[in-house]
Amino acid sequence: MRSIKLCLKWGGEQNMISLKAKTNYSANNIQPIDRKVIPTEFKILFIVLLLLANYVMAPRYSFATNHPKYKSYNQQSSKNKSVKPTNKLNKIKNINTTKKVGPIKHKTHNTTIKKKSKKQKAHKIKPENSNIKPKIFEAKTETAEIKQEMPTDKINNAPKKAIRNNVISEEDIKYYQKEIGDKYKITNTTGRSGYCAIAYELEDKDRNKFVLKIPRDPSNTEYWIKRQKSAEEKIKKYYQNYQRTLKITNYITIGKDFVIEKNWGEQIGKEDFWNSLPKEKTSEFINGMAEFLKFTHSQSVGNVSPIRLDHDQFTFKDAVNYLDEANAINSEEKNMIFNLVEKFRNRDTSDERTCLIHNDIRYQNIVYDPQSKQFALIDFDSLDETGKMYLGFTSKAMAINGIPYEIISKIVDKYNIIANTKINREKIKMILKLGSLFEIVVFGKFKNTQRMETDIFPLYTCVFSEFGENITDETVRKEMWPMIKRKFEEIDKAFS
Repeated sequence: MRSIKLCLKWGGEQNMISLKAKTNYSANNIQPIDRKVIPTEFKILFIVLLLLANYVMAPRYSFATNHPKYKSYNQQSSKNKSVKPTNKLNKIKNINTTKKVGPIKHKTHNTTIKKKSKKQKAHKIKPENSNIKPKIFEAKTETAEIKQEMPTDKINNAPKKAIRNNVISEEDIKYYQKEIGDKYKITNTTGRSGYCAIAYELEDKDRNKFVLKIPRDPSNTEYWIKRQKSAEEKIKKYYQNYQRTLKITNYITIGKDFVIEKNWGEQIGKEDFWNSLPKEKTSEFINGMAEFLKFTHSQSVGNVSPIRLDHDQFTFKDAVNYLDEANAINSEEKNMIFNLVEKFRNRDTSDERTCLIHNDIRYQNIVYDPQSKQFALIDFDSLDETGKMYLGFTSKAMAINGIPYEIISKIVDKYNIIANTKINREKIKMILKLGSLFEIVVFGKFKNTQRMETDIFPLYTCVFSEFGENITDETVRKEMWPMIKRKFEEIDKAFS
């Protein structure tokens, strides 16, 4: 288009010169000169010639084409190794294609150009030392480059799916067996269930027992490993001199996606365990837990920090309204809850100090070895250096997973005998009641769609295992509120 414009301008100037030579005129009688003196036929001829030249020359710079018409040219240029690339080739950034380009049927310039990624910049093409045909400039995809950088076995064998029913697949067994080495051997395929991880039994060559813990969901691996490393550091910091009858977690190895711990025994069931144990063994557990709590609470003692059981977004009043709207409670029961809430709010908080707490004491985290007849408390990844001392006797999810209230009551009594700090039994009783009420109602209201962190528990409890996910008003009337009432009765009986 620039050449056409120049030609027209040049032609106009020539006409003006010839016109000046043939006519005499003064400055006063100058008439406007019509610059459109070139005939229209010549203009059209100029445009056609330019377009034709552009069409003929374009394939020589269209490096991605395989058109049969220019095949001989491509072969000839590829044989000449001394030929340097043109300026257009030097400006190539990337071609958005991963397949071989077939014959171009319509347009010759049908190539999408994108900016080079950082990885592609590292891969420099040297046409002067290559006999590559123009079509070879197809860029490799980013995924292909990543696969070349990573070992093949890590891509194909690393766990990708969440484990279901606590059963580990043969493929995952091979992967973890390779990761942990020949020193250990996985002896079972069905593990102990945890909220974030599953534990499988291991044995070394001397038949010593260990536990292999792996994340339930591979997408949660990084977060889970960070928690395990943090727990290991805290155990080394606070429990280095701990020597009590109740054993605690002993980390052996923390890998990139697994943890190996000492196996202290089998996970116990809530009902079967307490009913099958002799009374002397139950007393041994109570004494051991009281000693553990005394030692733990003496570490990192802080300032007074009153306990908050409900939440600004959903208070105890909202919980009562939820039960009332489902016609689950009568006026007497409603008043009973409000009186309990009022009593809790007016309590003396001077003894509610922060300290180190396990923060997850529940029956799933208590194991027992029948051979050594020893108890152990595991899963220290919830260890809290600024936890509330009163909550050190319970689990954050106390309504379903906590240890029996009768055992908690006896632990508190033993603790008050051996520890300098005294625990108010009536306050523990209120915490257990209101904590259970709030936990169950919040799940019924939000169904695990909202995490509401409070001092007593977050909203990822196992309450759904009792009621399911489809909670209706009938569920609240016939199942949820009756369960809360049973909890209240059990607590009153245990702390009477």
